[in-house]
Amino acid sequence: MKERFKLFFDILSELNREGVLQDLILIGGWCQNVYKEYFGDPPEISTLRTADVDFLIPNPPKIKKKTNLSAVFERIGFDEEFSMLNGYTK
Repeated sequence: MKERFKLFFDILSELNREGVLQDLILIGGWCQNVYKEYFGDPPEISTLRTADVDFLIPNPPKIKKKTNLSAVFERIGFDEEFSMLNGYTK
């Protein structure tokens, strides 16, 4: 679990270092951990969650800085995979 928390904070730190974190909204399963930390671990906040990190990007996007996210995530240790068939990168 410690490794997941470190990876989570590494992702946030890198996005902050790139100057784009302030333009994103953390949503999904990791919110519970942030809420538990901020509100002193109340029993009302479930520990059930997924391991992925989800961000909401406002529409229209308000990100002002062009950022190479592939390079950001590569620094953290992620590998990039491109689907020629579907045209997406993950």
